[in-house]
Amino acid sequence: MSKLARTLRSALTRHAAAALVTVGALTAAPAFAGAWSESGDAGDTQATAQWTAGNALSLSSIGGALSSLTDVDLYVIRVLNPALFSATTVGGSIMDTQLFLFTLSGAPVYMNDDADGSTFQSSLPAGDAFGPASAGLYLLGVSLSGNDPVNAVNDFLFAGGLLTDVRGPATSIQPAVLAGFTGGTWADEQGEYSIQLSGAAGAAAAVPEPATGLLAALAVGLCVLPSSRKSRRKEASASAQ
Repeated sequence: MSKLARTLRSALTRHAAAALVTVGALTAAPAFAGAWSESGDAGDTQATAQWTAGNALSLSSIGGALSSLTDVDLYVIRVLNPALFSATTVGGSIMDTQLFLFTLSGAPVYMNDDADGSTFQSSLPAGDAFGPASAGLYLLGVSLSGNDPVNAVNDFLFAGGLLTDVRGPATSIQPAVLAGFTGGTWADEQGEYSIQLSGAAGAAAAVPEPATGLLAALAVGLCVLPSSRKSRRKEASASAQ
């Protein structure tokens, strides 16, 4: 093997190894976790729900406020991993909250009033039998306890149960889609909340995965290197003749 060929092979090996190390570091890096703050007042219907945005990789929290006894905030979020999706106001509010998850069209998925007997805050746990079955866009809602979602004929959308139960959709009601909220609340309160999330992302986010552009560039570079090696081999052969 000529000296030139050995030099080219060594250079190719070094470049390929460096590229693989860089790719490994990028793909192993944790996704940046984003937060969304309520802008104005999030609505309480499918048409007026607030679309979260800003991070396509992870949405770690949503912060907002309930300004009256009947205020309800709905947010459009993207469930990335149904098995890991969760939402909770435990530690994020002093109000007696309820949390709801609906499909984007307003069909009930699951809800919770009190996460356990020691708190008035709510949790939609990961891995629950009533949890989201597939990735995609959903409506996440928060209200004061007792202000419940109903359909167009005032039927409650979620099954009855204990305050600490995680409840799925009510059965045998039509239409089984959100039309509004009704009912009394347990206390005269209003204030701020923070919903901590997992397995979710911003619904309207257009942020590409950070590694995507560089990985593409590395792929192009690795393709160019062998081509460059062949060209130099031809030049060396021509010079020797």
